[in-house]
Amino acid sequence: MIEYLTEVFRGILAAGVKGILVLNAHDGNIEVVKAAGEVIADEFLDRFVLLINWWQTLPESFVNSLGFFSQSGGHGHGGPLETSVVQAIKPEAVELSKGKDIDLKPGSANEALHVVCGETHRETWAGYHGRVSEASKEKGEVLIEESVKRIVKAVQEWISTHV
Repeated sequence: MIEYLTEVFRGILAAGVKGILVLNAHDGNIEVVKAAGEVIADEFLDRFVLLINWWQTLPESFVNSLGFFSQSGGHGHGGPLETSVVQAIKPEAVELSKGKDIDLKPGSANEALHVVCGETHRETWAGYHGRVSEASKEKGEVLIEESVKRIVKAVQEWISTHV
């Protein structure tokens, strides 16, 4: 995937495009996008690749201020924040009756510590965590509107100081 994305970035930038904005919707893509960008960085010193993860535009403190979710600002893999957004975009893709609430386990207080194996067993991993019963289309609409505002602002600020 890194090689593929590297070639896509290289082709776009070599064609004269000043920059690329990658709007990411999956945590697993972050390191791949970063790695591809690093591979081509020295080739395109006057160009840029920006990565923005939509869910990170909605910090826990902001989401908590809305009173939508009872845990971690609704964040978590497939949790109520993400599920609400999907409900707002494509309601038929969400079947809340098939999911049960799965409380988040507290993570490490040490930000340098990353558990990459040992916390979850594949047989018991439901593919999500969080209180999905708290998700709703209406919450998703509010979250999308705020995320879009924050994405636009971040990109405009970056461009105004770098381009």
